[in-house]
Amino acid sequence: MSLPFCNVALAVPLRNTFTYAIPDAMRDSVRPGSRVLVPFRNKSLVGVVVECVQQAPPGTKIREITKLMDFLPALTPNLIELAHWIAGYYLAPVGEIFRAMLPPVTELRTERQIVLTDSGRAAIEEEAARAVHTTQKEAMRSADAQREFLCRLRDKGGVMPFASAAKLGFDEASLQRLRRAALIEIPESMLGRKAKTQRVIAWKENAQGRETQSVQLNKGEEKASRAQALAEKINSVRAALEARGPLPLAQLLRVAHVSRSVIERMLHDGFLESWDERIDPAEDPFDVGYVPPAHELNAEQESALKLIRARFELGEFGVLLLHGVTGSGKTEVYMRAVQETLARGKTAIILVPEIALTLWIGRQCRAWFGARFEGVAVLHSALSDVERAREWWRVRNGEARVVVGTRSAIFAPLDHRR
Repeated sequence: MSLPFCNVALAVPLRNTFTYAIPDAMRDSVRPGSRVLVPFRNKSLVGVVVECVQQAPPGTKIREITKLMDFLPALTPNLIELAHWIAGYYLAPVGEIFRAMLPPVTELRTERQIVLTDSGRAAIEEEAARAVHTTQKEAMRSADAQREFLCRLRDKGGVMPFASAAKLGFDEASLQRLRRAALIEIPESMLGRKAKTQRVIAWKENAQGRETQSVQLNKGEEKASRAQALAEKINSVRAALEARGPLPLAQLLRVAHVSRSVIERMLHDGFLESWDERIDPAEDPFDVGYVPPAHELNAEQESALKLIRARFELGEFGVLLLHGVTGSGKTEVYMRAVQETLARGKTAIILVPEIALTLWIGRQCRAWFGARFEGVAVLHSALSDVERAREWWRVRNGEARVVVGTRSAIFAPLDHRR
């Protein structure tokens, strides 16, 4: 049963929470951890819902929530519990703790989709989609509406835009009931203001016979030495592309040791072809072409990793200190420990002492675990508000299982943390 009131923590120098009424349209969406916009005195503030309650304190004027900021609660139950512990231990306002945990308040374009789950498909086949907490007559009508909606979703391949539900007469409260029943999922992904692209260059398959012809034409037009230099550059580009496949222009220039004008000339002469590809925001352009060195663990590293594995097997909290001078191979042990953690279905946070180290460690992690496959997010205060919010929500939406950052990254909203 949805509750009519909620207690909200605000980033003000007061240690109590504030009770607000939940509008009927939001009752199935507002949950602990949700960010909400609320009126406070003569202004509006963003706060965090701590709990939903049945009754408001007597003798107080109750105002309504103005806006629900996020469809998915921003903070996990573990982070809410941690915030209360910090507030109690350090005698700090819990709203200030939540503000430190949350990303900057900035507008990010998002896209929601409705995805049919395996349970939803089974419910269609068994005709077992049922209404929740309704009377018997209403249950029959609601069950028919739910079954029809799930069938339409299945007919569309199991995925549809969130906005399409309203066009089918299915409101947000009904979607929330289906989501809580595990019949659908509602993932939310962020959209960049404008997708960044990079130019990718590839060798044309039908360009094999043009190389000699081009060089011979140049011999008649230029000196033999310049023609020979051009032929060497063409061969260098061809070798790089045949060995590695299509490459981004910037990387090709570095690998083949040629100038942009040479590439443009080869495109004009028909040796190469090019197209634009979208750059994934999770990837770093400085990672292009980087391959982490493959190391075999020495006896001391293997011994350290064995102790870490033993701690994993216990499944208990514990602290292990890895001691070694600079360059002794500690990072290799860290990476392998994270790899073991991910293999067990857990997530990991790698804290570094300064922002400068996030560039190097982040690069290592993306090379080890993949920007997309396991997902690596970088969190620190030198990022812009939009970049920090985007990385934070990648973690919250489950798009990143490894977080690299400075001290504030300890509040990253990871599930199944190690």
